[in-house]
Amino acid sequence: MNDRDVLLQATSPRLTAPEAGAALILTVDTPVFHVSTSGAGAPAAVNFKATQINLPGTVQFSCSAGGVLSGSGNTRSLAYSAMSVQQVTVTATLLHDSGVTFTAQQVVNKVQDGANGVPGSNGTNGSSGRSARQCFTLIDGYALAFNPASVTVPGDTYPPVGTWGETRAWGAAINGAPAERQVWFQSSGSYDPVTNQTVWTTPFQSYAKFGSLEAISTKTGALTFSDTCKSANGNVVINSDGTFFLRSGASANRIEINAKGFYAFNGGAKPVIELGWPYE
Repeated sequence: MNDRDVLLQATSPRLTAPEAGAALILTVDTPVFHVSTSGAGAPAAVNFKATQINLPGTVQFSCSAGGVLSGSGNTRSLAYSAMSVQQVTVTATLLHDSGVTFTAQQVVNKVQDGANGVPGSNGTNGSSGRSARQCFTLIDGYALAFNPASVTVPGDTYPPVGTWGETRAWGAAINGAPAERQVWFQSSGSYDPVTNQTVWTTPFQSYAKFGSLEAISTKTGALTFSDTCKSANGNVVINSDGTFFLRSGASANRIEINAKGFYAFNGGAKPVIELGWPYE
């Protein structure tokens, strides 16, 4: 060891500048305590974390007056119960060997709900204060008259019986299922408190039981079937394969079309008219 080495070893340590990109970062999961009108705070605590980038050393934490931190290492917590003021500042510092001090801060606030406001006044009534009404009646059949288009009655009463051809009184609700070939009709009304009158409109079907289709006139358009179409007494039969049977009442007089031809019978087992193969 020479004299120069001895001198170098005896001197104080050299101060080196921080590395390029060195930084101290302080993060917090939320910077706000929400305080209800009753004074309850949420969340119960907020958490801080210090991150060192290319920066050796120990981080020191501090909090401004009115707040107390807990925790160790590079993490700290501030409980709502440990914050007695509206705002605190949490500071993280690190003194580098070069003498440079790195500092990072986060501000935490209490945000409190205000007191409930004075109840507002009632709004204005819509459409001159009119209110909707409805009523129902049961009819035998499926239709009522379309005229008149409306009827006006005093107060909140129902339409007079027979206004559209109905025979039963109107009521506030449907009180039973209709029988076959019966319909519950409904009328909509508008009550005006200024005139103290109700205007009822043309009724419409609300709930029906149609029963068999024989009670309805219908336009079927193209009607497709894959089996047999016949009358209830069996006097008329049309099969999907094109065969046809027509009988006059309970007698043996009949007309028959099948795959072999056209045949007409006059009470006997043999046809009196044959167009096609002999009937068997």
